Amino acid sequence: RLRAILREPYTLMLSTTILGLFAMAVADHTPAENWVFSGILLVILLTAVYSLDPDHPQGRWWIGLGLSAAIAQVTTFFSLPPRLRIVLGFVVIIFFGLLTVRMMMQIARSKRVNLHVILGAISVYLLVGMSAGLVFIAVESFNPEALYFAYTGDPNLHDFFYYSFVTMSTLGYGDVTPKAPVAQFLAYTLSLVGQVYMTVLVAFLVGKFISKQ
Repeated sequence: RLRAILREPYTLMLSTTILGLFAMAVADHTPAENWVFSGILLVILLTAVYSLDPDHPQGRWWIGLGLSAAIAQVTTFFSLPPRLRIVLGFVVIIFFGLLTVRMMMQIARSKRVNLHVILGAISVYLLVGMSAGLVFIAVESFNPEALYFAYTGDPNLHDFFYYSFVTMSTLGYGDVTPKAPVAQFLAYTLSLVGQVYMTVLVAFLVGKFISKQ
């Protein structure tokens, strides 16, 4: 049974994401942070591609999009023009966003609550936070003053992920402040999405569980 759980695609994806976020925290603001961040994001992308169902009617299209995002992420290891990096970054953002929506639909269509559904639901929550963090980076690239980080003048990927998850969970520590209107809109939208997702998720899982008793 343990071997079957470890082979579960969502188990691999969830564990990779959690360990990746922890490794980002360890490497935060160290000389190796750029290499570590790029490598971890690449591993998460490849794990997401592995979790896709090849028998899905549009499985090849999804896998192709995932591989394109992985290739775009590989380019972060090289020195490229800023505009090209932004375009390639949007490829990664689009894949994470679409993957999040697809996984949510799969969970909604599930007929029973099992380990696969629970792991998928947790993975979706983490994907929402990471996708939002990448969106905040895109906003910051167009407007360097969109967000104010009180504890650092040079925010990196981990800082944006930190702000994304703190906002989504409505912790609101106050050490990061959205200043631009677009950043403010994304902040309260993300907080609403996080609360609605948790509320709907719990109601959904409980309802599915009760209906099968």
